[in-house]
Amino acid sequence: EKAAMEKLVPAMVVRLRQPLSQAHVAAIGQKLEKVTLEGKTVFALPQEGDKPRVLVHLADPKTLVFSVERFIKQLIVSGDPYTPRPDLAFVDGGQDFVVAATLPEPLTIPLPPNFSASPDAQHPAIKSLLGLNGKLKGLGLGFKALENGSMSLKLQGLSSDEAGAASGKVSLTEALKLGRELLVPLKQSNTFLAELLQPVEAGLNGSKIIQAGPEFGFLAAFKMAAGETGGLAALLAPAVQQAREKARAAERMNNLKQMGLAFFTYREREGARTGTFPAAAITSKDGKPLLSWRVAILPYIEEEVLYRQFKLDEAWDSPHNKALIERIPLFYVCPSGELETGMTVYRLVVTGKSAYKDGKPLDKSALASLGPAGQVPLVVEAGDDHAVAWTDPRPFKSPGELSGHHGERGAGVA
Repeated sequence: EKAAMEKLVPAMVVRLRQPLSQAHVAAIGQKLEKVTLEGKTVFALPQEGDKPRVLVHLADPKTLVFSVERFIKQLIVSGDPYTPRPDLAFVDGGQDFVVAATLPEPLTIPLPPNFSASPDAQHPAIKSLLGLNGKLKGLGLGFKALENGSMSLKLQGLSSDEAGAASGKVSLTEALKLGRELLVPLKQSNTFLAELLQPVEAGLNGSKIIQAGPEFGFLAAFKMAAGETGGLAALLAPAVQQAREKARAAERMNNLKQMGLAFFTYREREGARTGTFPAAAITSKDGKPLLSWRVAILPYIEEEVLYRQFKLDEAWDSPHNKALIERIPLFYVCPSGELETGMTVYRLVVTGKSAYKDGKPLDKSALASLGPAGQVPLVVEAGDDHAVAWTDPRPFKSPGELSGHHGERGAGVA
């Protein structure tokens, strides 16, 4: 057990269908301790005794990873939330919720002398498990909600060789056989219980046990009965929707506020002499736009690690920089949008009364002549029709009317 605890790397990955809202992030921050790791803010769960500390990392707007510190550190450095470790790559990424555990090397559990020759060891289930001893490298359990109201379950294992995976397949086959046998007396004892167990039995009967090379697994789908909860959900739906819209509106304004604060912090540090905001784009030596202003302010929204991974002398769609588009920061994701990952509706105002003229930031005196800071727009939520990749430096020439996702003109910050 001690050897296992020293080597075991537990990880839980939660993938969301919608981007995590700033309200949720704020709630997490209120409940958990904030920790800076590799220049990134993560959250720490309460530590229990001498057990390893568990951290929560927002790998991207739709992915939460719970794991020990050394694993989260590797994840931040690699920047890959999908398969953060090669020895976890066996976990199917198509699931909504995954719990996985992996070992850097297979662990051999010491057995009593002559145990393999004992009668107990001859039972098919025990015998197959013995075939995995010293070969099991990882286990993953995943769940996914299906459109027909069912839930899929996937148990997947990884062995160091194909022979170990074959033993794993036999173990799952024997476990499935035992599960079916246990259902028989339960169904016979109570009619009501038999009805409740029907979806479980149907799921087990339709399940599959698979093996491919060193991987083995169990697949099943279980029908979830709506029952009384369906009517209750229908009654609560309008109130829930209204609450969501209010939360999204607050989150949208918070996104704009954080970008505005980043602009002013940039001006205080980088543009102290001229009092200017960041340029509309990071440019090449000959003035060609390469990367958006959103990249330039990354260090001021706690994204220093991501900023350092960009090649600032290459275009936003170069092979290297293009690979970073999917790592869009949360502040650039509109909570009400249905855009592809990496797209944003937050655009810099460079026309009309703005802090920019001809694509360049105004100096301190020219900016002051426009009036109070609160009346000078910087960034607007332009709506899906004006969405671009968040690293794209393309200038935004606002039309006469801007509509965001909340049925109003695009809001701005200054």
